[in-house]
Amino acid sequence: MGIELQLKLYWAGVGIYTLAIIAYVTALIFDKPNLPAKASWLVAGGFIFHSAALLGRWIEAGRAPYWGFYEVAPASAWSLALVFLLVQWWWPRIKILGIIVMPIVLLTIGVGILSSKELAEIPRTFYTFWLGVHVIFAKLTFGGLLICAALGVFYLVKEKQERPNKVLDSLPSLETMDYLGYRFGAFGFIMMSIMIASGAVWAYKAWGRYWNWDPIETWSVISWLISGLYLHMRVTMGWKGRRGAWLAIFTLVAMIFAYYGVPLFFESIHEHL
Repeated sequence: MGIELQLKLYWAGVGIYTLAIIAYVTALIFDKPNLPAKASWLVAGGFIFHSAALLGRWIEAGRAPYWGFYEVAPASAWSLALVFLLVQWWWPRIKILGIIVMPIVLLTIGVGILSSKELAEIPRTFYTFWLGVHVIFAKLTFGGLLICAALGVFYLVKEKQERPNKVLDSLPSLETMDYLGYRFGAFGFIMMSIMIASGAVWAYKAWGRYWNWDPIETWSVISWLISGLYLHMRVTMGWKGRRGAWLAIFTLVAMIFAYYGVPLFFESIHEHL
């Protein structure tokens, strides 16, 4: 599948995702409790086009899409959309989280499709089982922490709710959202731990050392420590509710910076990933 068709599929997905975001925003602002379910169906529709475009690049490249922002960013967005679709299917009452998740998905795709589409020759060290494990768990980490942070945002919104709103009222209780956020935060922390460990094994096979304090490696550890702090403060210091919600949001921001911000400011051996 050529680049032109891939881009058409991506833009079709972007258009449908945009309609979904409009539906989520409309539901929350104009108190339309039936709209989040329809918006989720739009997400599923956009996901089909998104998947087709990503598969097209996979076929064109003859390998998984993990090289350069044109491949990595849409692949990350795909995993976020998939995690959200599974989560809102399992817990239907939190469909409105799409108002936070989908703009991040949309922006992540945008970073990709506006980047260079050139196919580069990949070093043989990238054809390894451990790189696949590292990439998969990185995407699971991002998905888990995004849902955790989104629950934190809606915890803060619902806590400050002054007027009746059917969409907010349909959310689980504050206690339930707080506990769900903790569970997704723990999931993200475990996935990040495996991501870092598998990345170290792959680095040894690729470059002959487990760790080199590369900027992305360093910020990954910082993100891991912040994520661990979130869990530690909750368990040992009782940081539930509002403080836990803010720390969950901060954890996501730290990971986004490690994933996308660091390559913009620092030279890194991970710049193509």
